[in-house]
Amino acid sequence: MKVAFSNLAYRKLEQVSEYLEEEWSEKVKKKFIATLKEKIEQISSFPESCIKSDFHDNLRMCIITKQTSLLYRINDNEIEVITLFDNRTNFKKITTEIRKHYGRI
Repeated sequence: MKVAFSNLAYRKLEQVSEYLEEEWSEKVKKKFIATLKEKIEQISSFPESCIKSDFHDNLRMCIITKQTSLLYRINDNEIEVITLFDNRTNFKKITTEIRKHYGRI
């Protein structure tokens, strides 16, 4: 199944990539991107393999690393990555950000 990133998810990915490169190293950033690609391949092949969100019925959460996860939804013939987030973030803040970009999900 095809996987597409929303504008919000793409922006968040850019932020995470920049942070990793600036604060850690290019090597750490590349490792994160490789892990993300593996997870994208996983959800592309097995869309329901990640846990359902407790906060949004139609979203699933995929843990990328100990620090970072993504939320996605399964549409008719596409998986849409809604956002990436730091696992330490308050979920109310994530929900507010999603609603700002999508309205109600």
